Amino acid sequence: MASLADVGTSVRYLSSPTTIEKRASYSELAFRLPRREFRQALRVEQSVFVEICTLIANDRIFCNASSNQQHKVHLQVAVTLERLGLYGNGSSVGKRAHSYGFGSGTVTLYSKRVVPALPWHYGEYVY
Repeated sequence: MASLADVGTSVRYLSSPTTIEKRASYSELAFRLPRREFRQALRVEQSVFVEICTLIANDRIFCNASSNQQHKVHLQVAVTLERLGLYGNGSSVGKRAHSYGFGSGTVTLYSKRVVPALPWHYGEYVY
């Protein structure tokens, strides 16, 4: 009879692996929320959100020569704003990743793109 150690090394999983359902539709759900819920989730009015996206959409940080396309700027901004608008345990990168159907690294990457893009336009709005 095989020992438990032999069984453990002969198979990758002791039970069938399960996948975590990712709600990719959540990424578009935020844009269909009523005004109040949208503001609560992203911490800005919808009109301000659209203006931010329009303002930074053509910044060099969102353009790359890679064969892998970036997600749309509005999605990157939404993920970043939602992340920045949370605190404590609710601000978990993992929670944001699961909500949007991304990996944790993607949430961090989006923040690293969006946050530096905003100050480039600071002088246009703050005197």
